[in-house]
Amino acid sequence: MLARNYLQRFAYSPYSEDFFRQLVDAVLELKDKISSDEIEEVASLAWPGARLPFYLRVARGALVNGNLNRARVFSERAVALSADLKTDDTQAKLYLAVSNVGSDKTGDAKFMLSKLPKERLHDRDLKLLEAATAMASRILSQPIPELESPQKPAANNDPVPASATAGSEPLPVRPADPLIDETRKKLDAIDALLGKARK
Repeated sequence: MLARNYLQRFAYSPYSEDFFRQLVDAVLELKDKISSDEIEEVASLAWPGARLPFYLRVARGALVNGNLNRARVFSERAVALSADLKTDDTQAKLYLAVSNVGSDKTGDAKFMLSKLPKERLHDRDLKLLEAATAMASRILSQPIPELESPQKPAANNDPVPASATAGSEPLPVRPADPLIDETRKKLDAIDALLGKARK
C-alpha cells in the first residue's frame, strides 16, 4: 500500500532511485509472501524508465536467492521492456539465460550467453556469465542415461553357491542419474558465485 501511494504521488521524484532500491530489498525479503503478479502491479505504476532497472534488480536478486522462476519472469519482462525503450538488453538477457540453465532450455541459454557482448557487462555479471556458460557446457555434455536391460542368467549347470541361496539375494541398486546430480552441482555453484556478488 505504501509503495502504491508513493508511486501514485511521486513517480517522477528525484529520490525515486533510492525508493526502488528499498522496494527491491523489501520484495526479496518477502520472498514467496508476495507474488510476481503483485510485484508487477506495483511496478506498473512507475514510468518505464524506472521500471526497467527495477525489473533487473528483482531478477538478479531472485537469482541470488535461488528463485529461478521469479528471475525468469522479471528478466523476460526486462528484455521486452528494453525492446520497447530501444535500450541495451544485455543485462536482461544475461539474467534470463542464467535462469534457464539447468532447465530444458539449457542449450538455448548457452547460445544466448555466447552472443552477449561482454564489454557491456559489469565485472560481477561477467563472472556470472562465465560460471553459467561453464555449467551449461557441463550439463549439455552429460549423456542421457539409458534404461538398463535386465541381465540374463548365465547358461551353465554349475551349482548355485551357498552364498547366493534364498534370503541372501542383494537388493537391486538404482542407477544414479548424472543429470540430476549435475543440476544440483550447478545450482550450488551459481549460488556460491552469486553469494560473492551480493553487494
